[in-house]
Parts: sequence; structure tokens; C-alpha cells
Amino acid sequence: MTFIRLFIFALGCLLMACAAPPQVSAVPETVEIYKPDLSRQCEVDSGVPLSDMQKTLTDAGILVLSSRRDHDCFFRPAFCGGGTSNINVFVVSSDQLTAAQALGFIPMSKLQARCATP
Repeated sequence: MTFIRLFIFALGCLLMACAAPPQVSAVPETVEIYKPDLSRQCEVDSGVPLSDMQKTLTDAGILVLSSRRDHDCFFRPAFCGGGTSNINVFVVSSDQLTAAQALGFIPMSKLQARCATP
């Protein structure tokens, strides 16, 4: 009789474990945003540093998960003082995209769509 009770108890535990809701990941959805660094050709150390732009975001309460320097896909005429293709890219939570856009940041998806070759 004890074996039957133990078997029923174990079977009940297994069934309850299968009925438990799945664990939800705490990782938020993210989005990449960018902003031109405003650097100029032939001007060493010109442009807004990555750290300064990141501070702009964090001062606005936007958590930056990662950042990097990159370039857009556009060609520019080569002459001293002309603009460059350098951009600063940041990964933020997708629920903070609107706040970042209010600061002048642009979703990377828009740049990638413009740069896609047909």
C-alpha cells in the first residue's frame, strides 16, 4: 500500500511540473540607434566622441547596453573640412526608442534599409 501511495504522489508531482507556466526571459528587446559624429576630413580628433553621446543618452535616463563607432554607407567628396561617414551606434532597450529619437538619434534599421543594395 505504501508503494502505491508513493507512486501516486510522484505521478502528481510530475503532472504539476508539466502544468507550470514557462519561464519568461528577463532580457529586454533591444534596438540599435545611431547619430553622425559630425567629424570633418583632415581634422584630427574632430567630431563628438562616443562617450559624450553616450552621456547625452544616460543623462536623459536611457540605459545604454553597448556602443561602438561605425560608418554609414554613403560616399562623400574628399576634401579637407568635408563631412565624414563616421557614426556612433548604441544599443538601447526598444521601449526607450522614442526618447532617443527625441534627442536626434535614428534607428539603425532606417540606415540599413537605405544602404541595402537592390
